[in-house]
Amino acid sequence: MSHHPHRIMEESPRWLLSQGRTEEALAYFKKSARINKVEFPENLHVYLEYQPKVEGNALSLFKTPNLRHKSLVVCTLWFSVSIVFFGMTFNAGNLAGNIFTNNYLLQASGILEFFGIWYIRLGRRLAISSAFLIACLVSAVIPIFATYGMQAGVITMSMVGKLFIETNFEMIYVVTAELYPTTARVTALGLGSSIARAGGALSPYLILSDDVWKSLPYVIFGVIALAAGLVATLLPETMNKELPDSLHQVETENLVNHVLCRVKQTTEKESEEEKTMETVAV
Repeated sequence: MSHHPHRIMEESPRWLLSQGRTEEALAYFKKSARINKVEFPENLHVYLEYQPKVEGNALSLFKTPNLRHKSLVVCTLWFSVSIVFFGMTFNAGNLAGNIFTNNYLLQASGILEFFGIWYIRLGRRLAISSAFLIACLVSAVIPIFATYGMQAGVITMSMVGKLFIETNFEMIYVVTAELYPTTARVTALGLGSSIARAGGALSPYLILSDDVWKSLPYVIFGVIALAAGLVATLLPETMNKELPDSLHQVETENLVNHVLCRVKQTTEKESEEEKTMETVAV
């Protein structure tokens, strides 16, 4: 059965290569070279490791140790960012002052979402972790301001917290896509999005804890943000790194394993050199 590129939007050449459709990928590259007025080398050969289709369920992301580790971290971050984001948004009604003004100010902070485009350049892991920790700090400061009746400070801190957690929402989308190969990317994003909806559904019930203590919702959100910030440090850094081409590559590319393997290889190499020197000395 022959495959033909879509007349309007063509398939990704990376995906075509991963599926063994090399001729179609080469046609795409030649077309891109022609449009960009770049000479295309005739003897160019491109290939990617063939990727069999992944099972259409989320359990396929937990089958191997390294993949399972990454998937658990990603799910934790999706759940946490959603529950804190919607919690801060829905909690506007519990803030002192006019509820409509508070909602307007909190939503106005979303205008600065482009801030995330710059912030993520600090490094995926650092940006996500620090944004969670800033949201945690904000959640700790708000009850103090509220105690002393500093309503302007409460609103300002709420805006800052929502800005960083909203930025995190965008960054987690990017990181999830970068962690997984093409064949598993949609499944991973679907799983993360589903987990996030669970967090969003739970957040309104946590806001009801203000009956116990007016500032308790922010304490809860702060603890969740702190835990997520620490979990985010377990993410492998994906900025300026090549995207994985297969699930096998995802499994083998682990930051800790890389260090251990490198140390092991260096040690073995040094041992061989020492043995050679001893042999020469003898």
